Amino acid sequence: YMEPDLARILLAAVAIDCRGFDPKVRGTKFSGRDVKAAHSLLDVLGPKVSDRSEDSLRARPIPEGLFDAATIPELAKLLGAARHDVTGLSAAQLIALDYKSASAPDGTKVGAASILTPFDDFEARAGGAEALAALLREEASSRNVDVLFAMCQTDPATKKRGLAYAGKAVESVERGFEGAPASLPDALRTAALFVEQKISSEGFGAAFADRGGMRYSELRPQTSRKTVLPAILHFL
Repeated sequence: YMEPDLARILLAAVAIDCRGFDPKVRGTKFSGRDVKAAHSLLDVLGPKVSDRSEDSLRARPIPEGLFDAATIPELAKLLGAARHDVTGLSAAQLIALDYKSASAPDGTKVGAASILTPFDDFEARAGGAEALAALLREEASSRNVDVLFAMCQTDPATKKRGLAYAGKAVESVERGFEGAPASLPDALRTAALFVEQKISSEGFGAAFADRGGMRYSELRPQTSRKTVLPAILHFL
């Protein structure tokens, strides 16, 4: 037995995390297990259905009164729009909004924030390059990590993503990113997302330089934290 309120919360999380079960991201954002889980959550919230297929799930109605969306694809679109509305957020709040941490094999603790705005806007919200560098160091310290990376959305003008970091100097990461794809191990080079984002063939497009006390590089727009963070951990 599951409480309907809990099922509603979980369904929202599954819908956005699995990108509304868009067939284009099958195998990278969701699997058959996710389809089964979403059907089970809808069973808690409304009538059960006999067809448990992926196609049936995309078309299956969400019971009225739960969301302002009739199906899971519509719910994912609605939640995605709300998630990316960062109007009024400070640079520190943007770091906190989508933040992960991990430890490298050498023991280095890494923070990785996915910033939902282009780098120039992120930098401006902090008060400039030096202020952003100081903020990244402060956030690294408060989150008990050795180095904090901030990866921004694609800039409409440059068609590039911005990646900045502050804290422990990690020259090996810079060399690895700049040397990709040749620097990638086989395990990463052949991974589905590295192939899909063309990192396996075109690399990250990185070239690091100083920027107000932090290190900064533009990256190809196809890259994401799901490829950047594993690469960082490998190169450390």
